[in-house]
Amino acid sequence: MFDNVMNLFSGKGDYNHLENLISQKKYRQAIEEVKKIQRSQPDAVFTTSEAQLWLLRGHQEVEKEDYKGAEHSFRQALKLGLDQDIHYWIAKMLLRQNRPDAALDVIKNAFEDKTLPKEAGICYFKLLLIKEQWQEVADLLATQSKRFSAANLHWVKGVLALQNEDPTAALEFFGKVKQPLTPGDSLSAWLGYAAQQRQDWSLAAQHLGLTNPMGPSKFPVHAARQNLAIFQQAITGEHQRIFVNEVDRNPAETLKALAVVELMALGNFHDAGHRLLKLQSLPCTTDLMAMKSTILMVAGEQAMLDEASACAIKLWQPLMSEKALNPQWAVNFLDVLDEEDEHQERQRLLTRLIRWIEQDAKQNSANWPPEKLKHTLAQGHCLMFDSLLELERGRAALGAIQQAARICPDSPEVIARQGLVQFGEGHKDKAIELLTQALEGGSECFAAYDILQDLLIECGRKDEAAAIQKRHGQAFGNDPPDEAEVELWIQALAGQDYRFFDRFLPQAKSDDPAVRVCQIFREAAQGKLTGTGKTSINQAEARANWDRLLAGLEPLQQHQALLAIALSIEVLSKRDKGIAALSASYVSQIFGLIDQLPAARVAHLVILAVREKKPDKLQVPVRIYLDASPQPGNALALLQLQVRWFAQTTVLRSFIETALTREPQNPLLLLAKATTYPTESKFYEQFRSMGFDLARRLQDAKALQAFRLEDYFLKKPPLKDIIPNRSEIKLPPVLEQMFEKVFRDTLPKGATPEMIEILRPILLKKFMENMSEMMMNNYSGDDDDDFDDDDDDYGSARGRGKKRKSFMEL
Repeated sequence: MFDNVMNLFSGKGDYNHLENLISQKKYRQAIEEVKKIQRSQPDAVFTTSEAQLWLLRGHQEVEKEDYKGAEHSFRQALKLGLDQDIHYWIAKMLLRQNRPDAALDVIKNAFEDKTLPKEAGICYFKLLLIKEQWQEVADLLATQSKRFSAANLHWVKGVLALQNEDPTAALEFFGKVKQPLTPGDSLSAWLGYAAQQRQDWSLAAQHLGLTNPMGPSKFPVHAARQNLAIFQQAITGEHQRIFVNEVDRNPAETLKALAVVELMALGNFHDAGHRLLKLQSLPCTTDLMAMKSTILMVAGEQAMLDEASACAIKLWQPLMSEKALNPQWAVNFLDVLDEEDEHQERQRLLTRLIRWIEQDAKQNSANWPPEKLKHTLAQGHCLMFDSLLELERGRAALGAIQQAARICPDSPEVIARQGLVQFGEGHKDKAIELLTQALEGGSECFAAYDILQDLLIECGRKDEAAAIQKRHGQAFGNDPPDEAEVELWIQALAGQDYRFFDRFLPQAKSDDPAVRVCQIFREAAQGKLTGTGKTSINQAEARANWDRLLAGLEPLQQHQALLAIALSIEVLSKRDKGIAALSASYVSQIFGLIDQLPAARVAHLVILAVREKKPDKLQVPVRIYLDASPQPGNALALLQLQVRWFAQTTVLRSFIETALTREPQNPLLLLAKATTYPTESKFYEQFRSMGFDLARRLQDAKALQAFRLEDYFLKKPPLKDIIPNRSEIKLPPVLEQMFEKVFRDTLPKGATPEMIEILRPILLKKFMENMSEMMMNNYSGDDDDDFDDDDDDYGSARGRGKKRKSFMEL
């Protein structure tokens, strides 16, 4: 970039030493020498400035792969007034450090303050595309096109055409670009890719250099073109061209390499990976070896789907030695190593993963909110504790859990391991207390569940052991879904109708605090019911009895009782004066338990999601909850699967859709999205089917369990014999005609088929509720005769009769 590195300056003094430093490419010392000369000779004039020396030093550091040092050097050059392509190099170094947000900030700020050269505008476009900010790119094209060169505009329009699945237009735009816009880019790669998208394999071969009328084709050197060439030849079957120049020199290895490509073309990456491991690194295998890591990663994932975890270990083992750690691969590999009892290897990988998290949090703090970082690091040290115990390194294991406790003392996983430590030291009562608290908080530690069960039985507390099994056994494979009991208070409230609620509750006073809460609600009920099954209550009476009950409960029991109070008010009460304040007082008590009991945060969110109608009101509490979760996608999905037991609501759908953009292959999120639609909607079935197929293919135990519970709810409705599902009711012809007229009159103009699909069940429900209310004008909740078991027509459309599970049983 800079040819003239000699005769750098003119002016006073002896500069021979400086000239020698620069000729030897000792730029750091040269910069110090320049500063020294400037101190003694302030008027000295240099042909190559200090800023240019910083630029030279930056490029030298790039060659050494010292990207952080190079970033600093380039920033110094910019600070001293050098512009040229300096913004490009700063952004490139930030990308090399996996800091795309910081890179975008550098370019965006330079663009906005108009210090970014026009030709460098392509950097702004590329960074926005890396971040998938398509709308921002479109806005720039529409409003700021004059600030970009014609070549930049042609290129970005080509990329947008590919995004819009118009490869013909993309080829036209890319064809107008005459030279690479950034160092290392390849125009022929973009043209080749666009041709492949159009399935014009002949044209793609020309752009990728796979056709040579004068003789055998050489395999392309550029990495992107190599990948596209391998893809094309796997599709077209013309594999021999990859190795045509090396066949004569290494025929045996060439045939082995061809076999690898053939297997990949057939989609058999598992066997291809095994064969790749046996290949020698020779010139004829250079292209495959360049893709080795990617092939082995895919091969290992396929081995896991084939339930061949030992093969996955063999295929993934070489990735352990790679300098750059792929965190998602590391998490998957940890599970495989645990399954195969490879605890020594697991401990090494955990150490590396924890260090990666700490370093990434420093470099990309925006991706690691404090709560999320604390919980994630604590989880890592908990897993380290597990592996060290398996290796019989008790002292080191104790150190790991102490470190986890310093980072995040309220983590359920940390509390679970502290309970295991107490158990190992013979402190049974303390172990029971901690292990119970951990499970109630959502811990997934199998040892915590097993040991707690054994301890409770050993101490003669069989009823408590049964209660733990009832609430948590299913999550640990100790309670098949078809045999699981549903907590009575959940069944009573899940119908979302006071008539169902009344029938499910026992007449005798219950010792179960949550059931007793519901009985108190029933005792305080008064006046007529609405058509949707809501009632008024004597608020003073209910409050006095609930407060008396809560006063004698421990925090764990209080948590469930408060939840039952808040839900009974939200689900079953009319909106009478004072009812909102009554509900708020108990919701605030749940919030007050969060510091003592992490599970209270989930309960608090469930209440908010049932109560609120606008997603905006949930932004802050949901974000706090997800930021503190090591697996935010799963946490959000499980929250929705709890909310839907008490309300058919869309309030969490936008959060779920955002999460799916980050985790499109998360089956729990797909099921959660399905439940935001009515069960009779085609969208419910669509997302449920997608999620189930994915869970089955990935053998995701947690997701498969959630789908089994969903089937359980749908196939065994406890209310079916009392009142039919509203969607199963056939309207008489006269009512059918009335409904169709109301439906047509209610539809907004331009309603799409998707909108109609969503609106029909909602409007049918409202129509039937209105008819029911007309029929019940003289109904009194105190008239027991109106609760005749044969009087099925009073069912509420909201009470679909799905059998619901307890919060703690997911």
